[in-house]
Amino acid sequence: MKPVAVLIGLGLFAMALASLLLPFAPLRPLLATDPALVRTILVELRLPRTLLALGYGAMLGGAGAAIQALFANPLASPDITGASSGAALGAVVTAYLFDLAGPLATMLGGVAGALGALGLLLALAGPRAETATLLLAGVAISAVTAAATTLALALAPSPFAFYDAYDWLMGSLVDRSLTQLAFAAVPMAAALVLLASRTVALDTLALG
Repeated sequence: MKPVAVLIGLGLFAMALASLLLPFAPLRPLLATDPALVRTILVELRLPRTLLALGYGAMLGGAGAAIQALFANPLASPDITGASSGAALGAVVTAYLFDLAGPLATMLGGVAGALGALGLLLALAGPRAETATLLLAGVAISAVTAAATTLALALAPSPFAFYDAYDWLMGSLVDRSLTQLAFAAVPMAAALVLLASRTVALDTLALG
């Protein structure tokens, strides 16, 4: 529990430092003169970023641990299955080629892309494939989908699609809202609960 407590403490400390966005303005005097501005900085700007970073970190950590158990390799990561690149391709195609840039449409596009990549992985490697075969097929799918994502951005009608997409494809949490936080929290929590319910099976896989 100590690492979790330290992480939460650091997150709260980072939120408190939001007052530094206003040059030389301590938080307490600002709270007395303009409490609405303090609330905007802390609750609407800092809180969503902090909680999203913690949630995504937990999700990536859980997925990484599951993949490492599945492949019995401490260096394995979720991107070697091609699911991450497939999700990026699905989200980019949905948002910039189909012009459906809403959060729900982008999420569904990403899910469809990830499932498509995993389906292709199983089709290429076979249902009883060895670990090495799965790894090689996953790396190949990652390379192809990454190239297809770049092509989709190049063909997008908007000339700013490339810069806009890579802002969030690289993990930027800028301009995230509490609504987006609530929207992302549901699938993250469901996935973490699912992984936690499979602890025994994953531990067994890790033993070989």
